[in-house]
Amino acid sequence: MAHALAARQEMESAISSSKDGPLLRAICTSDVAAVAKNLALPKLDERLDTPKADTALTWAVRHGQRAVVEYLLKGGASVEATSGGGGGDGTPPGSSPLLIAAMRGRTECLSLLISAGADVGKAREADGWTPLFAAAADDQPECVRLLLRAGAVDEGIGKLEMTGNMNGLLAAKLKRLAANGKTHSEVVQLLVASGSWGYWLKTRAGKIVLTKGGHAMYRY
Repeated sequence: MAHALAARQEMESAISSSKDGPLLRAICTSDVAAVAKNLALPKLDERLDTPKADTALTWAVRHGQRAVVEYLLKGGASVEATSGGGGGDGTPPGSSPLLIAAMRGRTECLSLLISAGADVGKAREADGWTPLFAAAADDQPECVRLLLRAGAVDEGIGKLEMTGNMNGLLAAKLKRLAANGKTHSEVVQLLVASGSWGYWLKTRAGKIVLTKGGHAMYRY
């Protein structure tokens, strides 16, 4: 509840302080007619005056506005046009609509973007995060499931120095843990079942750890 209130306050602050306020509000209220009135189609992929320098598409995805996302995609918005980052929350620049949808749990938007041909394996340049890694890191199991079905594989994440034998042993141990009900996160269960080890999951003190670049990032 507190998180939803904070998100609402953040949205209202961004709208009230932006020169693109009418467009941003139209997107957030899913008013497609007002979006069409306030956004010229030739400028679909331009970045707007928001804390994260969103495009109309990344802003719509960020706020889960499926109807607007569908309208923008039909109008020719690029599925790969990224936000600019910025703001005071440390958000890296260059987040794609797909990565934002995956991280925020916007499953309907994610499905639309995948159907529109978004690259499910494309990494964010600033830190190497892919949509699949972002969905797993933010514990969004349905997004993980959709991305795996679309063929997402995170080969570039977690470049640990491991031999094939070590990787095989690790996979076997995780599968045993999953079979014994000792992995409580649905995300971990999905990654174990997928057989894709680009994440380099490993156990530490009886817990499952999702690693990035050899460093423990998220514990399940």
